[in-house]
This record gives sequence, structure tokens and C-alpha cells, in this order.
Amino acid sequence: SVPDATNAGGDCGSAVSMGSAESSINITSGGYIADPTKVSIEVDLAHTYSGDVVLELIAPGGASCGLIKRIGASTDTSCGSSADFITGNKLTFNAAFATPLAGPYATGNYAPTQGVGIAFPSAVFLTPLTTFLTGKNIKGVWKLKVYDCGVGDQATLNSWKLKFDAGALQ
Repeated sequence: SVPDATNAGGDCGSAVSMGSAESSINITSGGYIADPTKVSIEVDLAHTYSGDVVLELIAPGGASCGLIKRIGASTDTSCGSSADFITGNKLTFNAAFATPLAGPYATGNYAPTQGVGIAFPSAVFLTPLTTFLTGKNIKGVWKLKVYDCGVGDQATLNSWKLKFDAGALQ
């Protein structure tokens, strides 16, 4: 479970104190990512408002890349759409995928996606996965951080995994 946001002057976005939780995967073998189109991040999460959800991948060493940033929210203080992230729907992010997430959020292959004109939270950036992953050493602790940016309902990260297909590493 991801702790719910708390009201700090409003119900959503920059008007709340965000709740957050992290999950880690420790990779003990080494190698550098040569082909980011052969690296996938698969996520199963649940939440009733897509505009509340921020999902950030953090590589060993601390560099990070947003995968989801408040989809459906139209301003930094809006809650956005009520399209659900439904338990069991596997969202897969990969440098080769160009389709942005759009509700309903069905199992499928997607590019990192954010709400139009959304800056909050300002510390999370959607970087093309090709740029983010190329040359990264896979050894170490990878984290997935989920933020809840809305009051009244919690996000749940059910599972996630990193997948390295043949030819991903050098």
C-alpha cells in the first residue's frame, strides 16, 4: 500500500502532502545496457484516480525516470480523471513503445506518460527510456517509487519487475 496524500490546502496535486512508497529489486550480476529496447519494466498497480498517481524508476546510483506522472490531471492542483488502474492489468514500459497510457488502463505496452501541462511533482521527470537506460550498469538496487497525490483513496503497488531480453546487455 502507498500511504494516502494528506490535505495541505486542497485535495490533489501540489495542494497536498504526497504519500509515497518504494519497492526494491537487487540485481547482483553486472552488465551495461547496450540496447534499451530489450529492457522492460512491468508494473501492476491499483488506484481509482489516474491523476493522483506518479511512478518513478530509480536506477542504482540514484538517477531516476518518471514512468507515469498524473495522467488525466489538467493542472498542478487538479485531481484529473477517475480512470482506474486495475489490479491485474500489467503495464509494460519499454524504449521501443510509443503509445502513451490512456484510460481505461488495459494490459499493454506503453511509453512513459504524463498529464498535459503537469509540472507537479517537479522532481520527477519523464525522460525517454532510451536516454535513461543506455549505458546504465544493471548491478545494484533498482527501485520503483509510487506517489499518491490525491486525498481520499490509496494507491497499491501489487508487483513490478525488470526484464532484460537477450541482447540487452554488453
